[in-house]
Amino acid sequence: MAPLSKMIRLTVTTEKNSPREFDFTVRQLFCGGFTGRNQEAVKKHIEEMASVGIPAPERTPALYHISPSLITTDSEIEVVGDKTSGEVEPVLLIGAEETYLTVGSDQTDREVERLSYPKSKQICGKAVAKDVWRFSEVKNHFDNLILRSEVEKDGKTYLYQEGPAGLLTKPFDLLSMYSVGDEGTALFSGTIPTKTGQLIYADLYKIELIDPVLNRRITHTYQVKTL
Repeated sequence: MAPLSKMIRLTVTTEKNSPREFDFTVRQLFCGGFTGRNQEAVKKHIEEMASVGIPAPERTPALYHISPSLITTDSEIEVVGDKTSGEVEPVLLIGAEETYLTVGSDQTDREVERLSYPKSKQICGKAVAKDVWRFSEVKNHFDNLILRSEVEKDGKTYLYQEGPAGLLTKPFDLLSMYSVGDEGTALFSGTIPTKTGQLIYADLYKIELIDPVLNRRITHTYQVKTL
């Protein structure tokens, strides 16, 4: 039986060329956890989890191998239960000839997370933007990229997360720690602390990756539908 994979349609925007659509086949999907370079920031995120009854991980940074079927560019994710939340992350996509970077959200079931981190990652879809950049164009200023998310809950909008990608372990460093990263790998590289100091089980997420050096941004918005 052939390994499970999923094809997604993406659009690459470069410094010099017009946008170009292409198909990317995800053969391996990984989600990073607790990937902050600053251990105090990691501790803060762990405390956020602990506030809703989620135990500390055994190892940090953590890397969870999940099904490629979960990645989606759709504008809606269906979940079971009302205790799921997303978080803005840089997403690395390794192709045959080119590696790309975009923004995504690792929607996670927080009730299941109390029992098992790997199982909680497998419950929800993983949102990713259709627009991507060549990683080669941003790798030298990766730390300067800005991650930002806004969430909507019960009709109110909150600035949920905002901070530099330099707070996180670099994507290729994370992959090398676990000796993975073949062609077709998609990596959600982990997230930054919330501005609210607590999780919000939101109805809508707006996630952004901002490049202040090349003056551009990638934005993706998705709704969460509870079944």
